[in-house]
Amino acid sequence: MKFIQMLLAFVAISVMNAADLTIICLHPGPAGHFADFTKVLDKEKISYQVVAAEKGAEELKKRQISFIEFKRDVLLKDLPPTEAAAAAEKILKLTAGSQKILLDVGNPFAATILQNLKNTTVETIAYYDNPESLVEGGYSESVSLVLPKVQKVFFANKNLASTPIFIHKNQPISYTAHPYGIGYCDMADVENIARLHGQHKTSPQEKVLVYVGGANDKYYTAGITTFLKLLTEASQKHDLSRFHVIFRQHGRALQEGNIDGKLIQEWKKNAPNMAPRLTFSDTKESFNEAIAKADVLAYFQTSASPKFVLAGIPVMQISSEKMEDAAVDTGACPRVEDAEVFLAELIRLSESKDYPQETKDKIRAKIGYDTAWAQNFVQALNK
Repeated sequence: MKFIQMLLAFVAISVMNAADLTIICLHPGPAGHFADFTKVLDKEKISYQVVAAEKGAEELKKRQISFIEFKRDVLLKDLPPTEAAAAAEKILKLTAGSQKILLDVGNPFAATILQNLKNTTVETIAYYDNPESLVEGGYSESVSLVLPKVQKVFFANKNLASTPIFIHKNQPISYTAHPYGIGYCDMADVENIARLHGQHKTSPQEKVLVYVGGANDKYYTAGITTFLKLLTEASQKHDLSRFHVIFRQHGRALQEGNIDGKLIQEWKKNAPNMAPRLTFSDTKESFNEAIAKADVLAYFQTSASPKFVLAGIPVMQISSEKMEDAAVDTGACPRVEDAEVFLAELIRLSESKDYPQETKDKIRAKIGYDTAWAQNFVQALNK
């Protein structure tokens, strides 16, 4: 009898100590979102824990969020099936007792975790952090694996809760999960970028173009190569030596073989005489510190483009292919694909100041931002 009483007491304590919600963060993109969500959970006195791995863990550390880190020597998405299943089960053991699991969709390993979840009473929730319904280069492929395996999906962009999500152009992802629009955007991050950019002293002698690198096959084959091609062609006809190009490499690119870094080093060896000075950003600098130095920002594909506009940094997309992009779609950001247009936009934007309020309002509407995002998040969690 005494043993049974002790056992019941142990079970009761275990249930009391178990977190109502476990957040699993594998991708760096939603880490900032999750960090703000934990503040809401604290305020609402909803118990939770955060489990993180790889770049998701690195980003949470920067934000000083407490979490349980799961480490492997090999990237989780690259593990062979047997090892992947074992790793997923170890992560799921950390969630034991949780009534709900919220995990991001940017890493395909999230689908492996869900596939190995045996407890059918746990409510599973996917978090879609990108503002676009199609993100080519791996993200949408990962989404297509995760969404069919969950019961709910939370969209940072409130608009996406009522529109199709795509794996490829004109190819929607089929899922039965209930969609909820949260309306989240990290406005504190926008303010931080704007503040840092405001402290940057523009030099009339040397304008700074910061190129924001990516980390997927499409970027390596069509993104960085197009940028370097336009830089070469423009420099062969015009003196761009008064510009300084700073390359901000994506954190994952080094892990994937430093493909873009090697291409840049090779380009520097054969750069035209009138080419701009090209350097890598200081690795000790945060992303915000690096981009805040820009008189002009350029990129191939990034979910951060709306933030650039909201922070007041002139920006252009360099791509030979039209992709879904909030900054481009609202007319705030030009899409550049040839050298003459690149040169014209570089000169124009380098002399530009902040964006008008009307443009920023269009961006907020396009990314589905809602000032009541915290309330939306709690309501969606409790439904």
